[in-house]
Amino acid sequence: MKKETYITMDYHELEELIKKHFDVPKYEVLCDLEASNDSYQVIYASASEWDKEWNDEYYMEKFREWLESKGRKSPRITNMAMCKLAKNGIIEDGAYLINICW
Repeated sequence: MKKETYITMDYHELEELIKKHFDVPKYEVLCDLEASNDSYQVIYASASEWDKEWNDEYYMEKFREWLESKGRKSPRITNMAMCKLAKNGIIEDGAYLINICW
């Protein structure tokens, strides 16, 4: 058994946070996460994960394309965006439990 602590967030809060800090008005968290109503998703945000996992040529190109499209192109970018927010000191490292209910 493992005990874990989560930072809870509504999907609207997550969407607005990402739209605001990356200037991606067309981003839709529900589409990107392929989320269902009345569900939860866990996203792990970590500044060090940004450096280890996402900071390579392939992912940087995907991230640039997403920014240039203002969020229209959304290839499962939410995890990457959360790690970038942690890297930039906007959010703290941790496990985020996203409440999805509309």
